[in-house]
Amino acid sequence: MTLEPHRALICLIVLFLLGVSVLGSPTSNQRVDSSSALPPLVLDAHIDCARRILERGDDLADESVGAQADISKWRAGGVNIVWVSAWVDPRRYTGEQAYMRAIELIDAVRDQIHKHSDELELCQTAKDCRRAAARGKIAVLLGVEGGVVLNNNPAYVRELRNRGVRRLTLVWRGNLDWVGSSQEWDESPVERPRGLNSLGRSIVAELLRHGIVPDLSHASERTALDVLNMSSKPVIFSHSNARVLMNHPRNVSDEVLRRLRANGGVIGVNFYDKFLAPRRPRTLLSGARASISDVVAHIDHIRSVAGIDHIGIGSDWDGDIRPAKGLENASKLPALFEALRRHGYSDEDIRKIAGENFLRVLEQYDRIELSPTVPAKP
Repeated sequence: MTLEPHRALICLIVLFLLGVSVLGSPTSNQRVDSSSALPPLVLDAHIDCARRILERGDDLADESVGAQADISKWRAGGVNIVWVSAWVDPRRYTGEQAYMRAIELIDAVRDQIHKHSDELELCQTAKDCRRAAARGKIAVLLGVEGGVVLNNNPAYVRELRNRGVRRLTLVWRGNLDWVGSSQEWDESPVERPRGLNSLGRSIVAELLRHGIVPDLSHASERTALDVLNMSSKPVIFSHSNARVLMNHPRNVSDEVLRRLRANGGVIGVNFYDKFLAPRRPRTLLSGARASISDVVAHIDHIRSVAGIDHIGIGSDWDGDIRPAKGLENASKLPALFEALRRHGYSDEDIRKIAGENFLRVLEQYDRIELSPTVPAKP
């Protein structure tokens, strides 16, 4: 069949326009550049890269090691403030050895900051972080995960603070002498949950006095409530989610979320799939049982209970986790902000979640000066 000339011309024009539309639309395999929509400050409150740096000799500038978080991925994802966690395994390290292990991890991170000083800057305060980000650097804050490093001695708190530590996750798996965990060594719930004893209250008081933010992720509910009851400053959960949506001992109950709101603290939403959603048929591509929509659901719930001023990001990347599909590494973070926008979150809401809420908490501790008696490593 032969078309009339004018109809043929119309068909050609339509086909041309369709072709332009198809060529101009990104496929599912193409990366969508969301950088223009990124918040100015993006803070990830829980990055577990310290152990691989120390044990494997990984370099934060080396993209070939397959890490979930490194300089290149932070740049691609718009992350310009990272709170690195020096995790100390209480099954392997106790007493003075635990403290020395923390120092080794901290020094390994410091060495990377020194080596890549054109990209990274060690920061002590929220103001430092803002200045570093304004200069185009990635600000690095130091944290320690596991109160085992204190060797049951509150005096170690000052030592950590003078090493540049600004956050202490009180406990990991398994109870310590002074603080209760939410889990046993095998990750099962603790049968007889414990809170703080008198030594624990003394240690938390020292953290508050020396400007180290208490981190309640991994802590039992009793511990969390004990800390919230005694703390005159806001506290944080660096990497936890809402228990109502995923009933896991690592997640946080609505009662604690309400208390966190009254305290002024912040919870960093964790991207580990098993803290986000129940087991379901795994996707063929990532094997994850959760997606970005599950992360948004947890943010929604926390907002409804605690409020928008009490939500942050605590990915737990490089912490031996399987992240939610779509958030496989730090370069993918813009997809979360886009999902929040589609879900009705304003730019101001997203700025708070992305970093401003955690910086507000840190500012409450920044007025406390370092002791001159224990010099920090240069």
